This record gives sequence, C-alpha cells and structure tokens, in this order.
Amino acid sequence: MRQEKSDFVALNEENYVDLAEQVIESLERDRRGNIKLSTSQIRNILAMSSDIYSDVMEIKGDKLIPEIIGRINYLKVRIVYEEGRNPDVKDFAEKAKLRFYIGKQGEVSVFQSIYGGTGSISSLQWWKRLSD
Repeated sequence: MRQEKSDFVALNEENYVDLAEQVIESLERDRRGNIKLSTSQIRNILAMSSDIYSDVMEIKGDKLIPEIIGRINYLKVRIVYEEGRNPDVKDFAEKAKLRFYIGKQGEVSVFQSIYGGTGSISSLQWWKRLSD
C-alpha cells in the first residue's frame, strides 16, 4: 500500500497520543474483539527504537552520526522483515506509517520529535493493553 506524502501528519507532543489511539483502534481484531497484534511484537520494535533514542539523546550537536543513521536503517529493514513474517505487523506498520516516520532522519531534533522518547510506540503498547 503506497501512501502519498499528503497522508502523513507531522508528529508532535500534542498529537502523537491521538494518532496512536487511531492506529490501535483501526487494527484488525479476532472474533473475540482482541487486537491480533501481540504486545511482544510491539515491544520488539520499541526496544530497538528506544536503544537508538537513548544514544541520540547523548549526541552533542544537531546532526545524527553515521553509526546512528546505520542503526535507524537497520530498524527500517527489521520492520520490513517483520512485516513479511506477520500480516498483523504489516497492518500495524502501515497504519502507523512507521517506515515513513523512521525515514525522516538526519537531524537530532527531527529524530527526537519523531520518537519523543518513543512515546508514540509506548502509547501504542498502552492502548494494546487496554484493549486486551
């Protein structure tokens, strides 16, 4: 599913929780009404992005270093791999527009606003727990 740039909203402190809630509410559910995507699948993505975020916070300056950009690229590849293994992860990644937002890299401030301490993904985990 190819999405147009106009489909994307800039993530910020004011809207990421609402956007996360919309994603969780739109995910496929089983016949009992539980979200098919497991918490451990979300946790795997969260762990990788959280590690990167911690290292970004230590950077002095406004540009990401090549090592961090490489790790971000690996995270994108890992998400593609997980999407291929599990249609529920693919549904989540597409609806959350993960690869687009992860791809907005290069500057520390851009990365921080996208991840906000991985708040968006943490919010998704929180909504997942509420819906189970």
